[in-house]
Amino acid sequence: MRAGFEFHASDLWNGRPPFDKVRREQAQTITEQCVWIIQSLGLEIFAGIVDKKKLSGTIYATANPIDMAFRLCMEQIEGWMAAHAPSEISVIIFDDAKETKNAIKSAFRSYRRKVRSADHNRGKLRHVVDDIFFGDSSDSVGIQIADVCAFLIDRHIRGKEDTEYLYKRVCSQIHASQVFP
Repeated sequence: MRAGFEFHASDLWNGRPPFDKVRREQAQTITEQCVWIIQSLGLEIFAGIVDKKKLSGTIYATANPIDMAFRLCMEQIEGWMAAHAPSEISVIIFDDAKETKNAIKSAFRSYRRKVRSADHNRGKLRHVVDDIFFGDSSDSVGIQIADVCAFLIDRHIRGKEDTEYLYKRVCSQIHASQVFP
């Protein structure tokens, strides 16, 4: 649509700019095509989910929900890698969003120490390279696909029936810990 374009499934589905001129049927078709891509690639989808409203009523009310969700997600990735690809390593690429970057970097570093020597303890993330990479979502189809996945998971958790048929098409590919708290 334009240079530097970022696809956000929520904006498309809800007819917000830059999709305000897209008809509802077109938006639905585009979203369905995105889900088809996710299905056809057989992507594993990992999610860390924090209910901010419930969190605010607990002893952890002041905890950073972004940090918590990222840690939940990292534990899912490490568990999956250990079980399904124990001799492989993965790369974590995250959207370079200013409001979350520092929290994500800090959480990642507490889970994955930089390699210092061959026998160095790398921390909890044994199957992840020693740094997290931040990408511009306008340049990364992968980050934009992750946005579609997050959109579907969020709507499923909120009980939005109009996208449930799309969620059901990819739910077998989703690995998520329980919603915290």
